[in-house]
Amino acid sequence: MRIRRTRRALTFLAVAGVTVLATAACGTNGSSAADSPNGGKGAGSSVSGSPASGSSAEKTADVSAAKEGKTGSSAQGQDASGTSGSSGASGGNSGGSGSASGTSGAAAAKGGACTTGSVKISLADTGGTLPAVLLKATNASGSSCDLYGFPTVGYPGAQSAIGANEHSKPQAVVTLAPGKSGYAAISLPSGADKHREKVLTVGLRGRDMGPVDGQDTVTAFGSGIALTDSSMVTYWQSDEAAALQ
Repeated sequence: MRIRRTRRALTFLAVAGVTVLATAACGTNGSSAADSPNGGKGAGSSVSGSPASGSSAEKTADVSAAKEGKTGSSAQGQDASGTSGSSGASGGNSGGSGSASGTSGAAAAKGGACTTGSVKISLADTGGTLPAVLLKATNASGSSCDLYGFPTVGYPGAQSAIGANEHSKPQAVVTLAPGKSGYAAISLPSGADKHREKVLTVGLRGRDMGPVDGQDTVTAFGSGIALTDSSMVTYWQSDEAAALQ
């Protein structure tokens, strides 16, 4: 009886030990299994986190590329604007050059006051119908010039120049284009103090009515011009008829 009880006790202990071991084994496996899903989940999270990180990197790259694209576009726009600005500046310079050329052309077209170096002065006969002779000034230069006031007419031995007929003053200055002529008449009134002159000196005036440097000499036809102390010279006119009025 005693032996049987002992065997039963041993058997019970053995079964209990096996049960305890089995329970411990199950607990360990459960913990591993429980840990394994968590670990798998963590791995999955890490794996799935990698694409997320990749997406963030791609988005960052896209944003950077977009910014670079905008910056490039802005730079190109600025370059284009700069080019346009340069073109505008060139246009402005061209405009300036054109203006300078126009001014030079105007200066060439209008040479200021006529001088004895730019015009040829001669005597013209009126045909004896009027007691006067004409001074004719012809522009021999390549540009226009202005005949101001009246000519300064003298002769050898004269104490002063022939006086001007103030009633003949024109409304505008006579401008001579190349090849064109202006006229001034010298009156030849009758009188006891006549004197004939074969040579006359002629000077021109500037805009301020002051004398222009230089004078020309003209030779009278025939026996000379019969001048008196009352002789006068008209202002320059654009035609013969106006000078002889």
